[in-house]
Amino acid sequence: MNPTPSPSNPTFGLCAERPSARLGRSRLEPQLGRTALAALLACGLLACGPQGGDVTGSGGSGMAPDAGAPFSGLGDFPEAGQLSPPPPEPEPTEANNCGVKTVMPTKRGSSVVMVADASKNGAQSLRYAFTTLRDLVDQQDLSGWSLTTTPSATTSNCGIQHAVEFGSNAVRWKEMMDDESRWTGQGSASLRAAIDSATSRLMAQPGMGRDKFIILMTSGGGLGHCSPEDYHPQESITAALMQGIRTYILGTSRVIKEQEKLNEMALAGGVARDGEIKFYESFDEEDVRNILVSLSQQIASCRLDLGEAPPVADNVLVKVGQTKLEFGSENGWVYDGNHVVLLQGSACTRLTEGEAQVSVLFGCPGIPVL
Repeated sequence: MNPTPSPSNPTFGLCAERPSARLGRSRLEPQLGRTALAALLACGLLACGPQGGDVTGSGGSGMAPDAGAPFSGLGDFPEAGQLSPPPPEPEPTEANNCGVKTVMPTKRGSSVVMVADASKNGAQSLRYAFTTLRDLVDQQDLSGWSLTTTPSATTSNCGIQHAVEFGSNAVRWKEMMDDESRWTGQGSASLRAAIDSATSRLMAQPGMGRDKFIILMTSGGGLGHCSPEDYHPQESITAALMQGIRTYILGTSRVIKEQEKLNEMALAGGVARDGEIKFYESFDEEDVRNILVSLSQQIASCRLDLGEAPPVADNVLVKVGQTKLEFGSENGWVYDGNHVVLLQGSACTRLTEGEAQVSVLFGCPGIPVL
């Protein structure tokens, strides 16, 4: 008699055992146990599988596999979906580069005292300089410049005179330069006294945000004739630098000892040149002209205030028009303080000639600005 199938009966859901099947049970028990386990697993999958799903992966019929098709159990369920990789980051541009900031810099105001050695050692170079200055006063606004010469034309030795005052127009500059009797002297130059005087006058100039410079033109010879202290003009140049006044040295000597003194003065001034010769070397009218034109352009037009320091100092792009400038290049740009840039060479020339405007882009940490 077959047992009645019930949930408590281990054969529930399977075919009942026939009496004839009991024969040889002891020999077949291991095989029957494995067969029963497989049958239970198959029935469980069919009875408890997903409802309304496609277990075949063949179109969502919701039915068991066809009789003739192999059934591989769990392997026939669809795999879970995979997340798509994120799209690649766009190339950085001025619009999306983490908030790149474009700055339109402004020209820095400047006050300049030109200190000129008008002694017999330096008078010829001063004549060259005045030839250039006559043109510059018509081309540039030099109202922020003044001129001090030494020695004084009215004394035989060591004096200084303020030949052109701040605020003078082109007529006044030409009037003084055209009459050598107003500025040539016969004695020795007192450079230290002239530098001290220039420093005092610059510090008295009004106007916040104006930069202050001395342009010293000398042969470097004849020093110390006025007083022992006057042999060390670099000490006065250093004192000026401590007050924020930088000094450019235009040297006109080929004498080694005098060149060494000019190098010391240039290093003290805070704007020494790279290379073995630290000062601006000039031997003829063309040299003097090129140097003065370049310096006047840099000081008057090519020192640009950014208004703020960039967030990453080495991630800044400077452009003249659409031309990108190279940092540190003689025709590119350099820093002149934490929020001032200085255009050099041809870049400065393009700006002063009105060829193009300058724009500056601040980059972000870790993302190079274009």
